[in-house]
Amino acid sequence: YSYCKDISGYFAQHNCRHANTDALIYKNEQVGRQNLQQFFKQWLYTSGHPQLKIGWKYDAAKNVVNLYILQKQNTLFVFPLEISIDHRLYTVNISDKNTSVQLPVSAKPSTISIDPNVDVLADFEIAN
Repeated sequence: YSYCKDISGYFAQHNCRHANTDALIYKNEQVGRQNLQQFFKQWLYTSGHPQLKIGWKYDAAKNVVNLYILQKQNTLFVFPLEISIDHRLYTVNISDKNTSVQLPVSAKPSTISIDPNVDVLADFEIAN
């Protein structure tokens, strides 16, 4: 609530007036108490968006899903990606061209959903 109040105050202050992006970034960093330079650099100043090729395989011996994620675009993005396996939510941190993770499961998945809450502006290609 405090964050929304502080940011809405910023917008009220600049209502119908010029504001610059650096001031908005600075205000968000103050309110959120974190460095947002990478976030704004990749989502605002970089053209394109993540284009992900995602594959997975179930390993019954280990009760895991092996997940493989490839960023197909030239400029790499850094972001968390949510994966839902049988309605259990996992977060995979994407930062490299190729990301491989093992996610524990109790049985062979009946449903796997990539970015189920539609949090990431990305294209997904499922390769199995």
